[in-house]
Amino acid sequence: MAESMLAILCHILRGEPVIRERLGKEKEGTKPEEEGPQEEGTAPRREPQVNQQQLQQLMDMGFTREHAMEALLNTSSMEQATEYLLTHPPPLLGGAVRVRDLSMSEEDQMMRAIAMSLGQEIPMDQSQESPEEVTRRREEEERKAREKQEEEEVRSLERYQDVEPLEGDELHSFTEKMLPGCFHLLDELPDTVYRVCDLIMTAVKRNGPEYRDLILKQVVEQVWEAANVLIKAALPLTTSDTKTVAEWTSQMATLPQASNLATRILLLTLLFEELKLMCARVVETSGILDVLIKLLEVTQPCLQA
Repeated sequence: MAESMLAILCHILRGEPVIRERLGKEKEGTKPEEEGPQEEGTAPRREPQVNQQQLQQLMDMGFTREHAMEALLNTSSMEQATEYLLTHPPPLLGGAVRVRDLSMSEEDQMMRAIAMSLGQEIPMDQSQESPEEVTRRREEEERKAREKQEEEEVRSLERYQDVEPLEGDELHSFTEKMLPGCFHLLDELPDTVYRVCDLIMTAVKRNGPEYRDLILKQVVEQVWEAANVLIKAALPLTTSDTKTVAEWTSQMATLPQASNLATRILLLTLLFEELKLMCARVVETSGILDVLIKLLEVTQPCLQA
């Protein structure tokens, strides 16, 4: 769940410029329509309004959508539309006209159309369909499935049309305050360090060099603080002490700062791979290497155990 949330946050930050660009294009696209729609001389194409139930019935009979709409627009009833379709066949364009088997007589076709318009199911012998008709029927079914899917996608998108995108100030405020939460998440779930690194890099690319240097300094400070705690805890190892090395090793390993230091060093290493020169500069000026070397010196007995 935590990794999914971090991935979502990365997508939000990465999608900000894309959303801004698309909104700008949409605003530019609406200006000509608002300024002078009459100048273009064309209105948005609208499909003629017909009875959708009757249209579907005619399409189920085997007529194309365009032919069925033409019949409904030129008639006033279902029976008249059926007769219109039978007496005004569409032009044959490369065999793409969807009609019943030509071997059927005109009377048979009329009876079938009337029966289907009344809601009666007429079983059709599959042998009466030519291969071309089978192919056209399959294409029609696929077209209907695509139209249905497109309608569902449109309805889904309409739900989010009125949702306003996050303001830039809100995202900026989030990136400025997110690092403490990232460190807390690393303490609870160390395996999220890779996703945390992705989020930090996404924020760095968004906010620029000053933000990058600030983030790197805070990560180095976290390493420094955890290392100092471990150095103080390991100092008795350098003097005579009654505890054995194994006891000291167990005690050092169970300190929370030990796991904290491990995740923060790994995070710094991952950032080093992405920001080599900048990380090197921050590490050099901070003196963190001296602290880590001292930690290795005081814990040498534990490392050799």
